[in-house]
Amino acid sequence: LQGILNRLKKNEILLILPENIKNEILYILDEKFKELIDNFKNIFEQITKNNAQKKDNLIEKSNTLKKALEEAKESSRASITKKYDSIKEIIGDICAHEQTKLISISDKILLSGIKRAILKQPPFSKKNAYSTHQDCVAFEAILKFLEQKSNATKQNFIICANDSDYYLGDKLHPIINDKLKPFCESIKTYKNIIVMLKEEFQEKI
Repeated sequence: LQGILNRLKKNEILLILPENIKNEILYILDEKFKELIDNFKNIFEQITKNNAQKKDNLIEKSNTLKKALEEAKESSRASITKKYDSIKEIIGDICAHEQTKLISISDKILLSGIKRAILKQPPFSKKNAYSTHQDCVAFEAILKFLEQKSNATKQNFIICANDSDYYLGDKLHPIINDKLKPFCESIKTYKNIIVMLKEEFQEKI
């Protein structure tokens, strides 16, 4: 994320970000944060429970151990929260940057995305209906943005998507490629954002 922000600040890239994808990123981040907090809570509860079942309950008998366990618990929570806040701040900076084009999901775009999913056009997915609608709506939003900028100079277009529904074999699905081609000088695909940043911008990660 910091690598993307660095390139935005240098005006080296234009980031096209559909509104639903931004919301999905924030939702996943929140869910992962809650999951990590719960996991650490369960670990410390299990340690306390296991120790209580022993004849020699060292934690209860030793204020030092009890204090150390509480400090470790608070330290872990603080560390996770700090990382979460840092990531959320970077996402906010990316979304707010002038080189990021945040595309609002209008009723027209939403209906076009639903239509694409119903007609089973890529990036339609047989496996995940929720993902299908998100991806199809996002793709229609990107197409709408490119259509509105059709008079502008064609640019190199980079897609970073690890979802197999964007591809046919190892290559971008021809239906997706044909939709994008009129608006782009070239189209490159990556399935991993770290690989993309390293290869396109020599970003050290």
